[in-house]
Amino acid sequence: MKKIIIAFLFTIALVRIPVPVYAGTEAYLHYVQGLLAERRGDIATALAEYQKTVELDPGAVEAYRDLAQLNLRAGKTDAALNAAEKVKDLAPQQSSSFLFLGNVQVVRGDLAKAVANYEHALEINPSDLEALENLGHYYAAMNSPKAIEYYEKYLTFDPRNPEIYFHEGLFYQRSNQIDKAMDYYRKSIEQDPQGMAPRLALAENYERQGSTDAAIAQYEDCLKVEPRNAVVYGRLGRLYDAEHNVDKAASAFQNARAIEPLDPANAYWLARLAEDKHQWKAAATYAEESYRLSKDPQFLTLWAYYLSLDSRPKEAVTILEKAHAAQPGNSNVVLFLGMAYLDSQKPQNAVEVLEKGVQVSSGDAQMQFQLGVAYDRVGKPEQALAQFNKVLQLDPQNAAAMNYIGYTYAEQGTKLLEAEGLLRKANELDPHNGAYLDSLGWALQKEGRSAEAIPLLQEAAQLT
Repeated sequence: MKKIIIAFLFTIALVRIPVPVYAGTEAYLHYVQGLLAERRGDIATALAEYQKTVELDPGAVEAYRDLAQLNLRAGKTDAALNAAEKVKDLAPQQSSSFLFLGNVQVVRGDLAKAVANYEHALEINPSDLEALENLGHYYAAMNSPKAIEYYEKYLTFDPRNPEIYFHEGLFYQRSNQIDKAMDYYRKSIEQDPQGMAPRLALAENYERQGSTDAAIAQYEDCLKVEPRNAVVYGRLGRLYDAEHNVDKAASAFQNARAIEPLDPANAYWLARLAEDKHQWKAAATYAEESYRLSKDPQFLTLWAYYLSLDSRPKEAVTILEKAHAAQPGNSNVVLFLGMAYLDSQKPQNAVEVLEKGVQVSSGDAQMQFQLGVAYDRVGKPEQALAQFNKVLQLDPQNAAAMNYIGYTYAEQGTKLLEAEGLLRKANELDPHNGAYLDSLGWALQKEGRSAEAIPLLQEAAQLT
């Protein structure tokens, strides 16, 4: 119903019926003074002058119309309604009187009364387009098929109105009649090739149907209409990314970023696209921008992650410590902080952080694994083994935990057959991992099976 309200408040102010002859010169002069005051924005004076006009000439229909309009603008809906009722009483033969009253009732929230007046307007003038449109919108909001009846009647009088086709498409969309909806969106575009709303609606439907090429083509047409539409560039970027066209996706998000430089989403997507290319420095820069624009702590973790991959562990630690202070209960932050401490050669710090992490997230295999690594780094192999065994309980196919356990046993010279079994399984799970192959060769060497061990150690050296 917002359409109706806007139509009343803004359109009616621009369309004036020629000034009528008033009952007396004084009434006419007050009306003119009211017009002048209204044009210079002096609403209070305009209202006072129009009121004097109707007091002197109770039949001044146009003055009552202006009183209704200005009282609405001033938030005086009761006074507006009284004036609109006067318009109806003075000109009951005009459909515009009932249409005008209906518009006032819409603003007051009296929708049922408004509908009755719109329908009365149509009884007087079946081709009253505004009444047909307003009734169509009302019934569309009610999800009533009567909306289509009024829209179609409208189109018999004005078959070239793109908005009516679009709204009819929206009705079919809400009714899940997608093919009909898309047909009406196309008809709307035929009448107005510059219309953005139906083009966007079409593109979104193509996306839902998985017709990516058609969606891209429609969004690109949208950009011909509005070349600086950041939302459209963003949607194109996501579609290009889904098609693994990293360069086109990056170009789209760069365009969106240039138009909306304060939107953190564009920087985030550019970070992920830089990640796809292993451009860690650029990814870290964009992630930092996302955080700076949004102040969302989740971007601190992403920023630190890229810093770690860019071999800047000390910077990553600083950022993650800030994230941990902001979200001490965030398990992802705890995990990444522990890993960053390991990367920056601070294993004891990692132990302290990760021990707290596993207390909160005991079912997190990755958290348990990193704590095992930290124990191993601080020279606590038994505690490390206990952690890696917990990892295998949570994730029986964790090759990295198998490798750690097997290698530790090989180093200790204990449980060598168990070590061999674990390391063979690790290599089955990840046959191209040189570290796992090296561990298996070392276990076989410890078993005294050098003939089998040496080829594996040589192959491992080539892989690492």
